[in-house]
Amino acid sequence: MSLIDLRGKVVLVNFWATWCGACRSEMPGFQAVYDEHRGQDFTILAFSVDETGSGTVRDFLQEHGYTFPVAMVTEAATRSFGVRGVPVSFLVDRKGDIRQTVYGAFHEDDLDAAVRQLLLE
Repeated sequence: MSLIDLRGKVVLVNFWATWCGACRSEMPGFQAVYDEHRGQDFTILAFSVDETGSGTVRDFLQEHGYTFPVAMVTEAATRSFGVRGVPVSFLVDRKGDIRQTVYGAFHEDDLDAAVRQLLLE
């Protein structure tokens, strides 16, 4: 899956790690917004920077019931996005333009309001 495949959708691109407290705190809100809007041309692409492997990430996701798309990402890929720490999120509009960047936790109410606005455009 690539962002080009998602053109026409609003996409939250998030970089996170299982060991990151702020990342862990924002994820229940991500799940709630994903559940609310996924049938409305919204999705999440969450990229884990965990170096312990996909098993750790898979176990974490299953334990907490997170169902939005998650992939592992390399350090080189994080650099191409300009990511220097986690969490960081990029909210991408239907045209593929980054409309909002959030360093630190992206709170559920703020994410929901931003997604609703972009879905109306």
